[in-house]
Amino acid sequence: MLNFEDIQKEIKGLIRKQLVNGKILLQDCKLIDENARRSHAYSDPLYVPFYYHLGKFIKPKNVFSLSFNLGLLEKCFFMSCQETEFFLGFHQFDRNVYFSPRMGIYNIRRSYKADFDFFEGNIKDDSFHVKASSTKWNAIFINEECNYDTALYLLETGWNLLDENGFLIIDYAIDLKAVKQAFHGFADSVGRKPFIFETRYGTGILCK
Repeated sequence: MLNFEDIQKEIKGLIRKQLVNGKILLQDCKLIDENARRSHAYSDPLYVPFYYHLGKFIKPKNVFSLSFNLGLLEKCFFMSCQETEFFLGFHQFDRNVYFSPRMGIYNIRRSYKADFDFFEGNIKDDSFHVKASSTKWNAIFINEECNYDTALYLLETGWNLLDENGFLIIDYAIDLKAVKQAFHGFADSVGRKPFIFETRYGTGILCK
């Protein structure tokens, strides 16, 4: 079993050194708005580089994204993690918002060449749980600006889908109060130590 306290120290040191930024890691990605490449978030060495560094230390065989969009964070993770054999992306359906997975799939494929599947639907439907439960996941990513109830539901859903010793990784764990409260409350409820990384929006990790 990995000693995540040691991993946390290593990653924090790499983030502080700011050896790489998002501009470098995402240079081959497609974006909805190309002007985003000039944004602070895009180039911030404390944002997407965290996922690149994380991939050096955890080597999940099966990875599930509960909030798949453009695939930028996952793409950076796969740049340093070459051991993943299956990646599944899920996007919550919203009839009021147009969504196409084409850009996200393109971006993922810049660094990930193994088995990949995507589906869109309602996370509360039986069809979601049938699909998501078909595999035990070693790492699950949550990257969504949401309210407390939604964040807690995503955490609970992800936790139940994780394999033993798997990792639940959630963004906005510092910057967004609702997500922060849900994350810490959920960590208490399952008796796990929350690991917090001071990334651009704050990234939290729970080890099952």
